[in-house]
Amino acid sequence: MSSTDYDAIVVGAGWAGMYSAYKLRGIGLTVLGIEKGSDVGGTWYWNRYPGARCDIPSANYSFSFSEDIWGNWDWSERYAAQPEIERYAHFVADRLDIRDAFSFDTEVTGAAYDERNHHWNVSTSSANGGRAYSSKYLILATGPYSKPIVPTIDGLSSFGGEMYLSSQWPREAVDYTDKRIGVIGTGSSGMQIVTQVGSCEPFDELFAFQRTPNYALPSGNRPLSEDDMREIKRGYPEFWEKVHKSGSGTLCEVPVGPIKDLSDEQLFELLDQLWKIGGPAILNGISDLVTDEKSNRRVAAYLHADIRRRVKDPELAEKLCAKTHFIGSRRHLNEDNYFELFNLDNIHLVDIAEDPIARVVATGVELESGRLIELDMLVLATGFDSGTGALLAIDPIGRDGIALSEKWKNGHNSYLGVATHGFPNMFMTAAPGSPSIRANVLISIEQQVDWLCAFVASIESAAGDEVEVAAPAEALWTKHVAETVNSTLIARDDTQYVGANVPGKPRVYLAYIGGVNVYRIICESVAEDRYPGFRVLSGDGRVLSSSDDWPGPPNDPNLQTRFGMSLSSTVI
Repeated sequence: MSSTDYDAIVVGAGWAGMYSAYKLRGIGLTVLGIEKGSDVGGTWYWNRYPGARCDIPSANYSFSFSEDIWGNWDWSERYAAQPEIERYAHFVADRLDIRDAFSFDTEVTGAAYDERNHHWNVSTSSANGGRAYSSKYLILATGPYSKPIVPTIDGLSSFGGEMYLSSQWPREAVDYTDKRIGVIGTGSSGMQIVTQVGSCEPFDELFAFQRTPNYALPSGNRPLSEDDMREIKRGYPEFWEKVHKSGSGTLCEVPVGPIKDLSDEQLFELLDQLWKIGGPAILNGISDLVTDEKSNRRVAAYLHADIRRRVKDPELAEKLCAKTHFIGSRRHLNEDNYFELFNLDNIHLVDIAEDPIARVVATGVELESGRLIELDMLVLATGFDSGTGALLAIDPIGRDGIALSEKWKNGHNSYLGVATHGFPNMFMTAAPGSPSIRANVLISIEQQVDWLCAFVASIESAAGDEVEVAAPAEALWTKHVAETVNSTLIARDDTQYVGANVPGKPRVYLAYIGGVNVYRIICESVAEDRYPGFRVLSGDGRVLSSSDDWPGPPNDPNLQTRFGMSLSSTVI
């Protein structure tokens, strides 16, 4: 291999990018990090819209590897808001002393593999012009939620008022005073925006444009006192051990088991207790929630009853009840009195499933019925091209000049969600085929990066020059990922997790839902067996190690039990 500018280039300065740069430096590699934003934080740098908040308990949404980090950081709320999480990202970067590895305000515009010299050439752009770099390894830590979708609504650019995209919110304060505000989208971002603006800002009228109602659970958010944090820190070592063995990377606070044989009275009493605890993990303990249709429908009935109790207008309450998909197939949302807001005279639900948006005009949004909703401000909370979007925006070119978009034109495939055949020396984090977006992504990232860096260290110690996934291993893993999700109810619904929110995107499930715990066991077994499924070559072309097949899940007598119990907790 010819000399390169760096041993490794890491794209992205979110959790995965920061930790990857830190770990790769730790094994003696030279590292360049490239980040489009002006600082670290990833998702929490860009998503600063009103009400942005984590839906995993703060103490759980933290790095577990360093006592220096978790022992010296205090969270102020059970579910932290965006400003606090961004401060935590800065704290982590400072503790890891990692900022100097990154070139900020720089965007990767392309990457191509040099087959002759076994390295990657990466092109960038910035305010100071473009520059090219080379590296042996390319680590794509681009994030599963970093390619926003701008809706293709007729006339959108003609709107004469203020318009904001939730995932690219301005750093400057936005004034809502006496304004008529429209929010298109009622997923996680849209619900949080409507709640924050609707509860705290002096607006005139607020219109929530809803196509699909979602299941939402009470957040149970509350301040964390100094005594709370002392207790949390005292229990952290045991806590992290349990987290790493959990199905979702988030501890289930109330293990329930199956509910299909409970009477209605027993079930509603149980759910009443869970509702008092709050948080999207309160249903994690129901082991048959995503495998038994009757159990799923019974919990849905409880959620519907809760909405009907809280919303005064019966017809409006029905419009807010999710009925077109199973619980767990879409992301569960945290809510704080969201449904009660629609009892107010100046907050309106616009059902665009019933009366779709026809066009945007200078003065507002016109529906197909001809109704014009006049607005001063329009907020687009329209989600992301999840999983593959940011990877395909770079669209790296691998062996034989084949681009990733060409390889994945019929759907993504990978081995363990960390690498894909035809793209030597390229690794991905929180990518399709790993637990990623259907688990506590921070815990998943930590496990993946540890595994990847140990693998890279073994390649380096063996004087390996090129590593590539074997096609048969990739095919076996991709088949296993599909079979796992197809054994559940959630495979039946069209959601962002199969790319249904992006026109023309192949319908392939984006995550491995067998469980963070099972995935960890599988990865560990691959490492213990000296990385079957990968082919490693030396600089002179000698095969240092080669195995075409992934042998499948390890023969662990407890694995099947863990697998079954993790399904519910992984997808919520």
